[in-house]
Amino acid sequence: ELAETGKIDVSEEFLFNSIKSSIEWTRKNSPELKVIGISTLPFVNSGANTVQELAIALSTLVYYLNQLTEKGMNAEEVFDKTQFTFGISTNYFMEISKFRAARILLNNMAKAYKVNTDKVDFNIGAKSSNFYQTELDPYVNLLRTTTQTFSGIIGGVNSITSSPFDEVTRTPDNFSRRIARNTQTILREESHLDQVIDPAGGSYFIESLTEELANSAWNFFKQIENNGGILDSLKNNFIQNEIEKVASERTKDINQRKSVIVGTNMFADVKEKPLEKSNFDQAAFHKKRAEYLKKYRLSGSNEKHESVMNKLNSISENSTFEIVNLMTEAFLSGATLGEISSSLTSSHKDEIKITALKQKRASEDFENLRERSQKYKNNKGFLPSVFLANMGSIKDYKARADFSKGFFEIGGFEVFDPPGFSNIAELVKDVLDSGTQIVTICSTDDKYPELVPQITKALKSKNENIQIILAGYPKDQIDQHKKSGIDDFIFLGADAMKILTSLHNKLGGQA
Repeated sequence: ELAETGKIDVSEEFLFNSIKSSIEWTRKNSPELKVIGISTLPFVNSGANTVQELAIALSTLVYYLNQLTEKGMNAEEVFDKTQFTFGISTNYFMEISKFRAARILLNNMAKAYKVNTDKVDFNIGAKSSNFYQTELDPYVNLLRTTTQTFSGIIGGVNSITSSPFDEVTRTPDNFSRRIARNTQTILREESHLDQVIDPAGGSYFIESLTEELANSAWNFFKQIENNGGILDSLKNNFIQNEIEKVASERTKDINQRKSVIVGTNMFADVKEKPLEKSNFDQAAFHKKRAEYLKKYRLSGSNEKHESVMNKLNSISENSTFEIVNLMTEAFLSGATLGEISSSLTSSHKDEIKITALKQKRASEDFENLRERSQKYKNNKGFLPSVFLANMGSIKDYKARADFSKGFFEIGGFEVFDPPGFSNIAELVKDVLDSGTQIVTICSTDDKYPELVPQITKALKSKNENIQIILAGYPKDQIDQHKKSGIDDFIFLGADAMKILTSLHNKLGGQA
């Protein structure tokens, strides 16, 4: 919560007293219940890599261990009461190795605290990360979730949550939830992944990657500890800055399409119909529930209200393991969860503040481009478009025409892809008839020196605002083509986000 929202409204002392009280309560009432939850999802969904995720989980565990052992808790019990939740990315082998590395690191940490590892169960859970989930072409999320679930199982997690394919778009419906559940059922019943104890064991690639991950994570863990531990590293922005560096590099690779997000920055379908957004009104629902609870609490006898208030007061004055029983009694007497929460924290108000992590999915910028193109269509009646000036025979232009079509479609542009032209006058006529404001010349490097000056001169004499792009990047011709009137170049490794955003801006597409 602290990493995600940037603050917690109670004191550090109160937090760990509450955890201690809860652990003490479980000894008698629910020995199998996990009390401490360490989740790396906020970090993963902000762009953290696997090494950072492991190190942050480890440093958070050390923070809990140190705080609770100082209060007299046994380190073995702290390990036993901790549930880890990791995010699962789409890098299949990396994720398998991550979970294996996590067990190695936890085992080493337990030994450092003199814990008998034979008596401790490292409970590792996992959930599909939303970082690579997309709103565009959402059914590809089914494949992503399947891969994520598969890698989690092979990696040896104790529990796993497979996300519905529409989770980042709307409140998941019955169909998407059923498909998410069935993903695990199919992997168990048809792939029999529950029949092998350690399916990844003995794989040289996975074993070596696991070792490399564990070593790298341990080194980053030491950096966090040398910086004062997990809390201080969040307070002084060390962790946020390190994650931002990784996220920036990932964004750069996505913008240049070195990292592929199918259906979003590659192989886009500009004619796809987006999923319908949920019409569920959260604000209205909360208001309705608040009104109901108010009526509920005001109903009944004065004796009932007095009993509830007495129990709530006893909660605020208690800090032992009995507090869990007191909360239960208050709830059964009619107190709301909000009242119990307020009573619990009323005498322990404080604030721990940090800079919240930036939660952002990898595909969001490209989704915004597609949204801009839809707004353009709503205003103009048609999508922004690009005309491919295919020059020469099919072998001269086909490869670059196909590349250009895919390049512009990810930005929401409709692409006119005519047969090859042999006559520039005919090309100019067709461009003007199409009404497009963007033209991309597609041919071979050998023919560009002759074609480009003629095409740019002919087009810009008719429309000085027209944008002319060249497919390819012939290094020895760049300056010459810029002087001829070429506005930009598209090629493998080009910054697609920068180029497409610039074109939208020049067309006057809404931000």
